[in-house]
Amino acid sequence: MSNVAYLVYCSTGCSCCRGDNHYRGPFASQEDAQKAVDHYKTIPLVASQYSRTGNYSIETATVEPISNGRLIINGTRIADGFVTDPLCIDTSWFEDDNLSHTV
Repeated sequence: MSNVAYLVYCSTGCSCCRGDNHYRGPFASQEDAQKAVDHYKTIPLVASQYSRTGNYSIETATVEPISNGRLIINGTRIADGFVTDPLCIDTSWFEDDNLSHTV
């Protein structure tokens, strides 16, 4: 297993809507992350008056595998594993209400 994951940062592009900004992932490959970005733009997943489709960027993160297939992301967050379907929109692990644990 690689010690790198790819996260998609989803941004509204608007400071008054920044509460909707969030990360999605982790993805095992940059290609999967890019597929997700392309899909998010068609929905659009996040948007504002300044960006009709939202702004999306792919970022790298360090990964440490732990028990049961879970992952520690950037030394602080635990994810249940890599996103296996990049077109699934239910992949937001960084939002407080969807967060598994903090290390």
